[in-house]
Amino acid sequence: MKALVQCFVYVGKIGDKYIAVLIDEKERVVSLSLPRGSEGVAVDEAKSLAPIELSFKFRSEMDPFIRRVGREVVEFIMSYLKGEEPKLTFKLNSDGLSSFTRKVLSVVSSIPRGFVTCYGCVAKVVGNQKASRAVGNALARNPWPIIIPCHRVVRGDLTLGGYRGGLELKRKLLRIEGVAVTPTGRVLPAHFLRTELLSELSQGSRKAF
Repeated sequence: MKALVQCFVYVGKIGDKYIAVLIDEKERVVSLSLPRGSEGVAVDEAKSLAPIELSFKFRSEMDPFIRRVGREVVEFIMSYLKGEEPKLTFKLNSDGLSSFTRKVLSVVSSIPRGFVTCYGCVAKVVGNQKASRAVGNALARNPWPIIIPCHRVVRGDLTLGGYRGGLELKRKLLRIEGVAVTPTGRVLPAHFLRTELLSELSQGSRKAF
């Protein structure tokens, strides 16, 4: 039986919203929540997204290095929401992710700010053009929302598609990045990244995990 990974739950605030971050003992981020209205909802979301089995340690046992990682994650999200382009200063724990999910998240991490692509394009780049739905399912369980920008993936007709945080939040995140979305919820074609360029970018990018 696979051993449980020891993990801490760090909770921070951005304005009146809570963000929960799960951090393992090697100071890697296992998963995190989107900004939520209550601490309990944020913690439950972060736990539900963890791709590995975890056992949780008391917050009172959290050492300064773990707390620092938690603060850095919250500061990353806060900076992003202010329209800045923060850099990763922490590591992600990708243990437990399937090979397919790793490929999907790696491709999505290469989508530049100010652009979107579609589920079908991601599917083609990972080598299975019929896997659009599977791509959507993988992104719905993205353990690191905003950090791995799954909000930059839309439907083939350029409508927004789904998002765990709701379409208003998806629209907000894209607007912060300079992506124009019409009142009817369609991204302007000028922001669309086609398969060929997405493939080139993904081959030249460094994975965040």
